[in-house]
Amino acid sequence: MTYTYSFSTGLTRCAVEELLTDVIRLSGVLGHFMVLMAYDRESGKLVHVGRVNDFPGKYLIGFIVPENEEIDVVKGYLEGPEIGQDYIEYRLVVNDHLGHIRFTMDSDEDTLLTVDVELPQELKVTFKDIDDMEEHIIKDHFFPYMEKFRNRSIYQTPFFTLKLNGKLKDVIEKVMSMGGKKLLKTRINENVVKIFIDDGKVDFCLIYGKKVAMGNEALKEVLETDNVIDATVYSIPVEEMVMIMI
Repeated sequence: MTYTYSFSTGLTRCAVEELLTDVIRLSGVLGHFMVLMAYDRESGKLVHVGRVNDFPGKYLIGFIVPENEEIDVVKGYLEGPEIGQDYIEYRLVVNDHLGHIRFTMDSDEDTLLTVDVELPQELKVTFKDIDDMEEHIIKDHFFPYMEKFRNRSIYQTPFFTLKLNGKLKDVIEKVMSMGGKKLLKTRINENVVKIFIDDGKVDFCLIYGKKVAMGNEALKEVLETDNVIDATVYSIPVEEMVMIMI
């Protein structure tokens, strides 16, 4: 059975996204999740997090189970984040049992956050001392943490969201599908390219380095490239859009 809880965060959407896409920090905030290793796409193996060259979004997790004064650890996996236009979702896997944590965001300012949690059945059976583990994770761990950082100005700057690889047009389409205000940054032919995307539409494009171009001229040029690129995507509040163009 899925547990659902909604609350106003008092934070901009980019601040909420920054937390929810940081797997290491999020797992700590949830209280009963410990990231042990990560799958490295380059080597095809599980390695220590600090040795990962390319994160594919799969982590070996220790689910911490307190029983009286003793602590057990259940092995499982966390997969994600899957990022959509208005949601971020993780899959939980314990043996053949599946679960999920889904965060749905509404608006860019004072973001309303809805959390849906369903733990794998094997974990529900294991957590015998807590009647509703899903509710406990959100109300006793996640929600108090979010309340603590309500309206802190530290969250009003651009935040790293994720890295993407692929043909530029495909990468742009992926970022457009996420919604919100995003900055896509990459390199093409020794030039830095910044593409600003606002609610699913390209808002501005800037090229600088050996060549300088901006606006429609820059956008036309980058869309003509068929290169496979590595791009970094940032979430940004609207008031920062102009400031980080230079």
